[in-house]
Amino acid sequence: MPTPDHSASPEGPPDLSTDKAKRAYRAELRAVANGWRWSGVALIFAAMIGVIYNLQTYQRHGTPLEIASLVLMAVGLALFGVAFVKTNAYHRRRISGGG
Repeated sequence: MPTPDHSASPEGPPDLSTDKAKRAYRAELRAVANGWRWSGVALIFAAMIGVIYNLQTYQRHGTPLEIASLVLMAVGLALFGVAFVKTNAYHRRRISGGG
């Protein structure tokens, strides 16, 4: 799903009076910061694979592969956090009446 053009968002708060409007607004919120969110998920998934591979291959903790995987997981979680903050900021802007 493509990221919405935030400059073209309608002025004023979203219409949440009907179920259809609520579903549309939820879909709009899900599309905000989609790239950040999925990038974070991909890095977290890659980090999990790295940790599992490390434990199956070397059978010990503290190897460079495991440390790199944990750093990758931290970066993925940070990207996921950025997506969360951007989505909440967009929601607050829309609810307060901004575009």
